[in-house]
Amino acid sequence: RSQHRYRGTKRPRLLVADGDKQTILTITRHFRANNYVIRTASNGEECLDILQTSSAPFDVLLLAKGLPTSDAIEITKWLRCRYSEEKEKRDQMEKACEKRRTKRKDSDSLPLLPQILVMTSELTPLDLRSYVSVGIDGCIRKPLELKQLTKTVTDAVEYQAKRLDAEES
Repeated sequence: RSQHRYRGTKRPRLLVADGDKQTILTITRHFRANNYVIRTASNGEECLDILQTSSAPFDVLLLAKGLPTSDAIEITKWLRCRYSEEKEKRDQMEKACEKRRTKRKDSDSLPLLPQILVMTSELTPLDLRSYVSVGIDGCIRKPLELKQLTKTVTDAVEYQAKRLDAEES
């Protein structure tokens, strides 16, 4: 098992959102056994609440496409929009600091967006284009196969770790 160094911890953070309790239980057991920190949500509203209030950012979001209250596409759009707004504020702050010749504090840095994976049985080329167009990073076919799920999530965590390393250097 590979060690992940990400966001100052060796344990990748995964947010799982699915309306099916058995799916959540299976995923949670599997990834906790593989040393992941897991948070779960049973609907889109709960997922958004967790994203807004979590003290530490997530490496990967694993979202069921058909979540009750807000689906994976709506959550992705919200997250990308929020990130864009935060980035715009940060960029304005950097410009103001440059004018005053002051340095921006490291604590003002914007966390990386998590990798967003959608779990779905809808994987036609048209579906895939719609997922990519809103900013979803990958898809996992339902019904889930743990081997493929593990590979996809692990790849997303490793990609996220590389992005963090590149940003730090």
